[in-house]
Amino acid sequence: MKVVFPSFCPNCLSTSPSEKSKIEKVYQSGRTKTTYSVEVPLCSSCEERYHPPILVKLVLVSMLLFLGTGLLRAYLEGFPIAENLLPLILGGLIIGSLVILPIYVIVFYAIERIRGYPPVRIEDVSPSGVTFSFTNKQYVDMFRQANQTVREI
Repeated sequence: MKVVFPSFCPNCLSTSPSEKSKIEKVYQSGRTKTTYSVEVPLCSSCEERYHPPILVKLVLVSMLLFLGTGLLRAYLEGFPIAENLLPLILGGLIIGSLVILPIYVIVFYAIERIRGYPPVRIEDVSPSGVTFSFTNKQYVDMFRQANQTVREI
């Protein structure tokens, strides 16, 4: 099935989207799994918000959380920090990776979802069609108009 996305950013309706973002959804029909993917136009500023450099942020925040957790553990247990640096780091890594890091990831993605990213989502895919959801109501109208004349190939 062919889908046409208007040449506007689906988030801010910028008239010159310079980036394309790939969205995909896996669906199963019987024993067959199929991945449906489309490229959605995005302007460069929305692309940065849609795909933030999460790995860098995650590593930096994790390192701070691990170190902070280790120092807090040392303080609460009365360890001399200089003599027990390795147990501090290992303790912080274990506590951080098991507790704090999953909470951070869940909260980060929940905030992104509330903020309306991604601006276009594939909600459902079946052999009979695809259901999209959009965060921008004006873009929905533009999308419908662009796809009125599109026929299934």
